[in-house]
Amino acid sequence: MKFGKTLLLLVAAIVALGACDKKTLPTVAVALKPGAVEDYRITIDTDDDLRQRGEYRNKYESHQVFEVRQRVLKTGSTERLVELVVQRIQLQTEIVGGESFRFDTHQQVETAGEMHRPLYAMLNQKLTLTVDRRGRVTRVEGFDAIAAAVAAQTPNGQVSPDVAAAFAMHYGPDFLADLYETFLASLPPEGAPEADEWQAKRTVYNPFLGKLAFDQRTVLENPGEDHAIIRFEGSIRPGEQPAPVKKELPRTGMALTLRQGTVKGELEIDRGNGRLEKLAQEVVLFLGLDQRPRDTPGQRVTVKTYIERLK
Repeated sequence: MKFGKTLLLLVAAIVALGACDKKTLPTVAVALKPGAVEDYRITIDTDDDLRQRGEYRNKYESHQVFEVRQRVLKTGSTERLVELVVQRIQLQTEIVGGESFRFDTHQQVETAGEMHRPLYAMLNQKLTLTVDRRGRVTRVEGFDAIAAAVAAQTPNGQVSPDVAAAFAMHYGPDFLADLYETFLASLPPEGAPEADEWQAKRTVYNPFLGKLAFDQRTVLENPGEDHAIIRFEGSIRPGEQPAPVKKELPRTGMALTLRQGTVKGELEIDRGNGRLEKLAQEVVLFLGLDQRPRDTPGQRVTVKTYIERLK
């Protein structure tokens, strides 16, 4: 009997020791901490392909790089404020059968064409993003000052009104919000129980088509690790958009309409502080002429976004 009690005590001690050694990991959630500062490199690669003789052939591609500094200003029970400062922008475009162009904000203003001159107005401007508990960016403040700086160049002929409008469409609040929602809206809502899989409603932004809504399925690949790997995917369907998605073609009377789209990606975060380490997302959109609803999509647009934290 004494031996049996000793054995039971020994087993209990081993179990207790194992329980003590087991590490309790923080829940995967939006966890922006006040005062935290991080530097990131954001790369956006776009390929625009036309369907010819049954195959998609590249007609245009662009490569954009943004170096940004992120500072968490404040957190609250319902929202967080994140300051974003763009420190450098690099662009490269290639048009099949045409010319290529490279641009870097570290170069002199005189080397930039009219289409790229407004980008200088973004540098070192403080932009404030308001993020809700679901990781959605509900407000972007500070872009008005950038738009005003661009507008100030218009009377002097440096930037035309059309170029100023195109700049706002490509790099305005919707563009900035989309970058951060790719990460933040792919995490479970704050306060949600730990789960290996969850669903969420998201949008992706296209400068010509606007915000495209879809349902995202998200999977936590490694529940027991310090650095969480999260994979997500979703389908963009025309019938699930709040309004018809069209891109008007100048001087033709026709428009390209959304036929279908896909979203997939992966991100890695540090559980301890909710810090994004790296992210990759691919969005593929298929477009067709609105006057030919049953034909094969004639245009394919692929946008690949990469975000990496700079050590």
